[in-house]
Amino acid sequence: MLIIKIIMNIFIITSVSILAAAMMFRSNNRFFIYENYAFGNIFYGGNKQNIQLIKSAMGQEKFDMDGPRKLTEDMLDTHAKWYGSIVSYNAGNCWGNVNLSKGLIPTDNDMYADIKNALGMVPPLPNPVNLFHGFEKFLQYNDTNWNIGSAYYFPFCLSKTPSWKVAAAFANNNSWMFVKYPIGSKHLCVDVRMPYNDEFEYLACNETLKLTDIVYHISVLPPRRHKYYVFDAVIDDSGENNV
Repeated sequence: MLIIKIIMNIFIITSVSILAAAMMFRSNNRFFIYENYAFGNIFYGGNKQNIQLIKSAMGQEKFDMDGPRKLTEDMLDTHAKWYGSIVSYNAGNCWGNVNLSKGLIPTDNDMYADIKNALGMVPPLPNPVNLFHGFEKFLQYNDTNWNIGSAYYFPFCLSKTPSWKVAAAFANNNSWMFVKYPIGSKHLCVDVRMPYNDEFEYLACNETLKLTDIVYHISVLPPRRHKYYVFDAVIDDSGENNV
């Protein structure tokens, strides 16, 4: 019984300490805590609408991938030569992205050329979609130079997912992108994984994204501070995400 009490006291002290630390953080002279709910999650620093969008997306468990995947599969029925490159990238052969993020030419340049060609041919999505991207460890994002209100060009591929849990596996330093796409954006979505390890992947390359907000999230269990860069996708009339 004593051990249980000690554990409970440690938990309470830790929770209060993290909450106190959170109250010391400021972002653009703003500080907002909108809810402290299950597992002690605290959100602050961004506008209320974006916080609600992120929280809602975090709680989503089921994802309808049939529509996005059919668009890609129908396109590949006509352009089967690109299928191998897309599957190779999704299977983890994406180290060339590191070179691209640094302005260098990747050794597997043909694969990236196929992916870009496929993105040009895939039909646009008929619905809006919000997607997470957890910062990948070796990619160069240059996020220390980002400013709210500015648009940034990403000269490499960004894999995104509607699943917070999947993106969490890649969120280096607990940094994220949360991208809001309007109707008509283009992505490659292929079904190459088993249901138990499905990453619900949306792949796009050479995008221009406008930073509109930064949201902070502190979780008590486990104790971490997450940073979400909220972007609006900039797309042209054809659905290309690269204006």
